[in-house]
Amino acid sequence: MITLKAPKTSYITQQDIGKFNMMWEVCILLIPIFSILLFIHLFYGDSNWITSLTAIIIFSINLFLLYRSRKYETVAVVSTILGVIVCQALVFVVADAKIISDTLWCVIVGVLTYYIIGPVFGTIVLVINMSSIVVFVGSDAGKQYLFDSLKNGGIDTQYILNIVYVTITLAYIMFRIMKNNKEINQKYQEEISRNEILLKEIHHRVKNNLQIISSLLRLQAADARNESVNEHFNEAINRIRSMALIHEKMYSNDDLSEINIQSYLTTLLGDITYSMNSDVEVSLDVTSEVSKIDIKSIVPISLIFNELITNSIKHAFKDKTSGVIQVNISFEGEKVLFKYSDDGKWKSPDSSSTFGFELIKTLVDQLDGTCVREIESGTQYLFSFDSNLLFFKS
Repeated sequence: MITLKAPKTSYITQQDIGKFNMMWEVCILLIPIFSILLFIHLFYGDSNWITSLTAIIIFSINLFLLYRSRKYETVAVVSTILGVIVCQALVFVVADAKIISDTLWCVIVGVLTYYIIGPVFGTIVLVINMSSIVVFVGSDAGKQYLFDSLKNGGIDTQYILNIVYVTITLAYIMFRIMKNNKEINQKYQEEISRNEILLKEIHHRVKNNLQIISSLLRLQAADARNESVNEHFNEAINRIRSMALIHEKMYSNDDLSEINIQSYLTTLLGDITYSMNSDVEVSLDVTSEVSKIDIKSIVPISLIFNELITNSIKHAFKDKTSGVIQVNISFEGEKVLFKYSDDGKWKSPDSSSTFGFELIKTLVDQLDGTCVREIESGTQYLFSFDSNLLFFKS
């Protein structure tokens, strides 16, 4: 049964559902409009009744096909072709066609095509329809028609009613397009909100799973009586903790793609100092031009920082009561430069072959970056990465 309300379809996206509903509602609207126009044309005895009757038949068939197929694509293409044909008939065939109303009908067909089928076909249809208006006005018949219209006043009741109805139709179509876009945006916002909640839950569960792994390693370390083995366990636990901290920061942030570097490094420093039972008071000085780190790069970057801070506490501040770690991140052309330094005295200055340093080099290679280490009064690392791949300016 054909109803005013559009039937349910198998479409999933709000955009397709909106287009189907729009075609249905436009057909429902235009059938009575063209029925009234048909009555007016018959009353005044002009030949426009043929186009009105044709339009009623087309929109009735469209409703039937929409109801049976619950799809709009084929109906839209057929309607566009027939609409162009009717517009050409209005301009060139019907003797007493009115230029303004015909132009509006041509625009309506173009706008519907543009929105439902796409901008390419919509533009083609609009160009064809408007070109026919230009060709008609430039022809001898068109010039004679305009001359006769001006001589006779050019305005009558039929003409005014035609303009009113076509204006109402155009206004409704524009309203329906705006309403459909609003519904689509609202649906997308709801979907984004649901996805953000889901993503935060995923980050939360990953963090919990990493904490479980850390706890298992701590239990295993407790059974190991070898101090060197315990140290290796603690290093592994710290690396896992640095990754868990990323997920913790992400699900606590409004922007899931952003990590506050100052906050992250401060928390990481506290965790490493606590896990290593260090009594050294380490202050952190962070200067950064980077506002965000790409989510694909944040894990290797965090592991690099974990190794750097761990090495500083272990080697640079071993016999000190306090120390300073400085981190400077800046842009230089297409590169972003990381400068990490501490003011300690390294007890193992020639440890470039250790696992920690090898891990740093591996992570830097993974990010297609470079790394240089300098040891003077303290230690200093200089990193260089491609800014367009990893980082976002403040």
